[in-house]
Amino acid sequence: MAGRRAPPPSEPPGPPTSVGLWLRVGLWPRVGRWSLAILGASIALVASALVAPWVPFDPTASEASALLAYGIGFACVSGLALVVSALAPSDARIALAAMALAAAALVALVVSAPAPGALPSAVALAALLTLGTAAGAGIGHRIQHAGHLSIVAVVSSVADVASVLAPRGPSHEISESPALLSVLALSWPMIGTARIEPLLGVGDVVFVALYLAAAARHGLSLARSSR
Repeated sequence: MAGRRAPPPSEPPGPPTSVGLWLRVGLWPRVGRWSLAILGASIALVASALVAPWVPFDPTASEASALLAYGIGFACVSGLALVVSALAPSDARIALAAMALAAAALVALVVSAPAPGALPSAVALAALLTLGTAAGAGIGHRIQHAGHLSIVAVVSSVADVASVLAPRGPSHEISESPALLSVLALSWPMIGTARIEPLLGVGDVVFVALYLAAAARHGLSLARSSR
């Protein structure tokens, strides 16, 4: 209408602060879920270590019994690695900070050389899950094209085989050293015994988190990304 002033143009909103952007995309809730999953994995290891000796099962009775005990342990630790990997945040600053804390915890374990037991194993498990999933998710989220995963799969497979079979390969050297295995492999209690055995290398956790992060970024299903 004549004589009515038009409202002044509103100022365009400024760029969101980093904190506001993180909250908007749900980074901190994701970090919280990731941290709780790592804590839950450590608690599960301690609980399993308390229960395992009381299970009426003898893994030394036969080769099949031993395979079953190791299979159950491997399934447990692999399942935990998958869950924690799926929840790992991809922010580089969070990943670097978490990896630094995890590395410091592993160094402290090596220096202090605690007696074997559930608590040191739980600390090592938490540190390795943190280190492996943070590194893998940070790299996987930055893979620019889904097709690059095929190249990563081939290269990682060749490197893994060479690392295990070569006399001076890292995996071969680690497998020959109980001290290195205790801080570089995820361990789990063996049912029917008081032993806690190393079952999964931290390198495997890195690649699991890498594939899951890349699959999530490019909208791939888990079935498709696992081919």
